[in-house]
Amino acid sequence: MASNLPVVTFADLIPTGTSIDQKTITMWVQVSIGAGVYAVGGIPAGVQALAGSKTIDDVTFLQASVQSELTIPLNGVFYTYRYIPSTDKLQIFQTPVTNGEQESASPGINTSELSASAIIPAGVLNDVIVGEFIYNRL
Repeated sequence: MASNLPVVTFADLIPTGTSIDQKTITMWVQVSIGAGVYAVGGIPAGVQALAGSKTIDDVTFLQASVQSELTIPLNGVFYTYRYIPSTDKLQIFQTPVTNGEQESASPGINTSELSASAIIPAGVLNDVIVGEFIYNRL
């Protein structure tokens, strides 16, 4: 089944792909998720390999933010993303929306991870996803 998993690719959002200050190194990337089948717990992200290719020591990882840049639809589903550094995986969650609001009064209560063997939805394939990955500068 591993061959059915989607491929995650990255494109630098700034010329060097990284921003370095006195304390941290930050990678700013656009994330694209290819066609395939989802695995519960997340799909292989490849962030550790990307950091290595930029000579960033992955053991200095601090935090990540991965989010959609698209507007939440009036009706349908919107997707959220979570990077898990311990497994280098990207989880995908879906939230139903009706009349511009989540289908529950409590925010996030109807948010659920994609199910095992679910085909990656068109909404994810066409999403504009931005990732910020921050590392401690040694």
